[in-house]
Amino acid sequence: MGRRVEFTVPASDDGARVDAWLGRAVPSLSRRGAKDLIKGGGVRVNGSKVSPAQALCAGDQLEVVLPTPPLSPAPEVCVLATDPDILYLAKPAGLHTVRLRLDDPPTLADAAAAIDPACLHASDDPREAGALHRLDLGTSGVVAFARSADAWVRGRAALPGSWKLYLACADHAPGRWPPAPASFVRVVGAPARWPETASLPRPSLPGVETTWPLRGTGSRGHRVRVDPEGRAAACRIWQVADRLFAVELLGGRRHQIRVHMAALGLALACDPLYGSGHAGAHAQLHAWAFQLGPQQRVVIAPPPTWVSR
Repeated sequence: MGRRVEFTVPASDDGARVDAWLGRAVPSLSRRGAKDLIKGGGVRVNGSKVSPAQALCAGDQLEVVLPTPPLSPAPEVCVLATDPDILYLAKPAGLHTVRLRLDDPPTLADAAAAIDPACLHASDDPREAGALHRLDLGTSGVVAFARSADAWVRGRAALPGSWKLYLACADHAPGRWPPAPASFVRVVGAPARWPETASLPRPSLPGVETTWPLRGTGSRGHRVRVDPEGRAAACRIWQVADRLFAVELLGGRRHQIRVHMAALGLALACDPLYGSGHAGAHAQLHAWAFQLGPQQRVVIAPPPTWVSR
């Protein structure tokens, strides 16, 4: 049995959809979670069941049964670095960064809250536990968590200027490197920046900058494709070894590295969406080095085992 809470709809929210209003009213509940809760009968308006799209009226009484979070312990993860403002954790592949619903399994954010409970109060939504950015389920590597509300505001403001360097393993070696210049592809020099304590050698050959615009497809945009009318996206890519590449992420569109690598003819190994990986597999992609801003430290997550294969 979950926790029962009651709400009264204010006059300013007259006409709002039930799912959208509930997602705003309960900080720990996403709109998707609100829809699932409504469809499961966990929400009543004036004593009656409702649909997610039903419009609310001022004065409506909502009875909501919020699911009880799982009792599973927070996952054990590696702490990469800490300072008074930021907690840096190493996310394993296959672990979500934050919960979408209250009853989801524990995530990296739960680990951050277990390590430093102050993270729970850093972000507007306690499910995020101060997460300043996210990684896809299958992507491993550095994730930064704010340790106070002030650090979260400043960290989010600094995020567009952050430096992010990924390691990506293609499913085969390229026939030539760098590829010839083409539309949305231009040759660039060797990387200007490289982690000082890196265990991998800095590439000496030129790389490429890819600028294919991207657009989500499907009802929720979960799959992404190159589209000239899409949103701007850019990566700089260098070959480190036979199938191993370093990718500097410029921006942060969904699946940006995976789609740009596939557009180069170098789909990531094990990628089930853009390559030949089987369903449920995780593309071999690792957020290797991260710097939140020019005054912050560069934090490195040790490369995963597939880097040495």
